[in-house]
Amino acid sequence: MTAGFPAGVVAGSWTAGRLALPPLARVALGISLLCGSFLLIHAILPGTTLARLWPLRVGMLTAGAAME
Repeated sequence: MTAGFPAGVVAGSWTAGRLALPPLARVALGISLLCGSFLLIHAILPGTTLARLWPLRVGMLTAGAAME
């Protein structure tokens, strides 16, 4: 069920290490991908409002901060 998250961390770390981007651009790319994932979740889960996604956002922010 949660295997996608660590697989995404591995793939993202591998890819980010090979991108010739300044650090701020990497942060912007990561934020864009995270926002895109929330839009995808919102589209997939019926009846999910943006307000109900806040707990998920906090959890993802915490998990993302732990990756560094």
